[in-house]
Amino acid sequence: MAGPITAGYLLVSKYFRHYDEQIKRLLARKRALALEADDADKVGTFDANGLLKPARDSLAAHIALRNNPHNETMDTIGSYTANTINQKLGQKVPISIVPVSSYGLVDELTDVQVDASWTFNGWTATCNRVMNAILSGTPYVLPVTAINLLAIDPAPANKTFFVYVRSTFGIVTYQCRADSPPESVSVMYIGRITTGPAGIIAMSFATCLRIDTFRVSQAPIGSAIPATQGNYDVPTKLTAAWNPLP
Repeated sequence: MAGPITAGYLLVSKYFRHYDEQIKRLLARKRALALEADDADKVGTFDANGLLKPARDSLAAHIALRNNPHNETMDTIGSYTANTINQKLGQKVPISIVPVSSYGLVDELTDVQVDASWTFNGWTATCNRVMNAILSGTPYVLPVTAINLLAIDPAPANKTFFVYVRSTFGIVTYQCRADSPPESVSVMYIGRITTGPAGIIAMSFATCLRIDTFRVSQAPIGSAIPATQGNYDVPTKLTAAWNPLP
């Protein structure tokens, strides 16, 4: 079947011959426009993709090179050589040599937030969040942990239990005890649990920062380094318990 333009042309040329030449000119112009549109992205016999292909292939081949085609050196790109890197690493103080320990501070928590991380139900105390701790300069991660006092003492009623972060052969865990041994480089006290006749009735946990086994504290406690609070440029005194006023 003839297309609409061809059919129309036949109809017009048969009954309106005086329009025949004008229609022929319009059809010729239409074909010329179509050819111009098809060749709009061509230069000679090449289209846009053909013109760009050599450059794209060359760039891909250059990127794939692994033989330093520009002859760059560590100096020209501003980087250290392997020997320089090893030398600088050798000058670093191993982190485990620095006798600093902490609990809750790597997570940027306050005492209130650390205390709120611990909840209790019956005879079980639970730390409900993953906590970061440092013992003698070495960082550790403590998982969510539940402490069952019945597993520590079969008769835990009306007692006080002490909770520590303890490192044993490089493995750090929470430790809960009915006694309160002194701290060491591998044992750090973080809180206490108080029980009543039928279960836990109170708990107290806080952040901790120690240098060796001496914790920085604003409260008068054993084995502590006294600390004040406020801006560094404002003179102040320690609490009366630490440094009585005259």
